[in-house]
Amino acid sequence: MEILTSGGWWSCGLRLDFKAQSLRMEILAGSPMVYLVAGRGGDDFVVGGGGGEDFVVEIFENFWPSCDLGIFNRVQDYGVTLFLYHSTYLVDIVRQDIGRVLKLDSIQSGNAWKGMDVLIFNTWHWWTHEGNSQPWDYVQDGSTISKDMNRLLAFSKGLTTWANWVDLNVNPSQTKVFFQGISPTHYQGKDWNSSSKNCKGEEQPLPGSTYPAGMPPAATVVTKVLNGMKKPAYLLDITTLSQLRIDAHPSTYSGEQSGVDCSHWCLPGLPDTWNQLLYAALIM
Repeated sequence: MEILTSGGWWSCGLRLDFKAQSLRMEILAGSPMVYLVAGRGGDDFVVGGGGGEDFVVEIFENFWPSCDLGIFNRVQDYGVTLFLYHSTYLVDIVRQDIGRVLKLDSIQSGNAWKGMDVLIFNTWHWWTHEGNSQPWDYVQDGSTISKDMNRLLAFSKGLTTWANWVDLNVNPSQTKVFFQGISPTHYQGKDWNSSSKNCKGEEQPLPGSTYPAGMPPAATVVTKVLNGMKKPAYLLDITTLSQLRIDAHPSTYSGEQSGVDCSHWCLPGLPDTWNQLLYAALIM
């Protein structure tokens, strides 16, 4: 099996240690290609091991920042190959005379995703970035090129382009498509009825099963786009369970590191739960 994912940032030569309890590889045995396509940070996408043993895979082809595709060593015992494809927005960023253009209706990178047994996508994290952390200079919607536009609207248009690509290019009898839902941030304490400015110092999850601020608007966009697809794409709905983990971000545990990170995750447990959802979906 071959699996493809696309991530927002991973170091070249990254070494990953996977635990057997996270995702049982027996369910992927004999399938040559699994492709994970994600648009977030490296800690936000984890694929686990199996067979009662921990195992290690390594990216042996550098892809950041010089190339897009990372290929993990083949999991020999199970005949599985994992790929990581860096596509921050899923749609294309093209260099033109005016600069880097985010094309909301273009998805040429999708040519690399064809023929996989499993495709796992995610995006959103980088859609809100501005200034020096924004990897594009202009955004193009149809024939209109602008310096910027409403980010939620841009996300909706870009995700619709991805959905159309799946509808046109995926054979459901060969390829299972998953979309990992919105990973929330905790930069506004008022969202969970706290006087805290952000997640820094939080050491306990929120009690209960509902989040005071409700679902983020991006999650509504994801649901709407997936519901309009002709081909099946399974939503791994991680949003609410992750919203409750205000304690799991790096800011509380990063020592003297400058800045506050309330968007990535560092504690065990939460990404493992995401893996359990994927495992359950794969064996359905």
